Amino acid sequence: MNDFFLDLGLSWTVSKALPYVLWLVVGLLIFLFIKKRVQSRMAKVVSSLVIVIPFAVYFMVSPIYEGDFSNDSRTMKAEPSFGLKKNELTVLAIPNCPFCAGSIDQLNKIVERTGVDRINFIVITNQEEALLPYKEIACKEIAVSAVPNFELFDGITKGRFPTFVYSDGSQLSIWRNDGFGVRAKDHVESKLSK
Repeated sequence: MNDFFLDLGLSWTVSKALPYVLWLVVGLLIFLFIKKRVQSRMAKVVSSLVIVIPFAVYFMVSPIYEGDFSNDSRTMKAEPSFGLKKNELTVLAIPNCPFCAGSIDQLNKIVERTGVDRINFIVITNQEEALLPYKEIACKEIAVSAVPNFELFDGITKGRFPTFVYSDGSQLSIWRNDGFGVRAKDHVESKLSK
């Protein structure tokens, strides 16, 4: 349901929150429908539980996790040795990382929504074959590459993967996976769309 609202052009934040609101409204409408047709006072009280049932079912199917609405970034000075270009999003990953692979769907959606022509997806490895699973699911605008020097990015990742990095040229905004929620995606999209 989130993708539907994203495809309509709504922000990541609204697209995440709106389904929960809509399911509460559906529950309220069902409650009002039942309330008008039931005569027993006890049945009316019990029917009030119907308000939360659609919301609860949707929540079980699509739960809200702690970082879903976050924008928890930290900043550091951009160093030329990092090779990160101004106004580009870079994702730092490691081989065989399910969370890293899972982030590519979101990156594909960011490319689709912003029209950006490049997002860097850097896998910290010296094995080219480790890139294949990522290349298979990434759209052509996501440049999947390998960097063998783990120490180069250790200060950025602090051992957490994937790590999302946006460079404004002088400063890096850095998000851990659990801090790159819908508000962070909205922030990055606003920067990439300029």
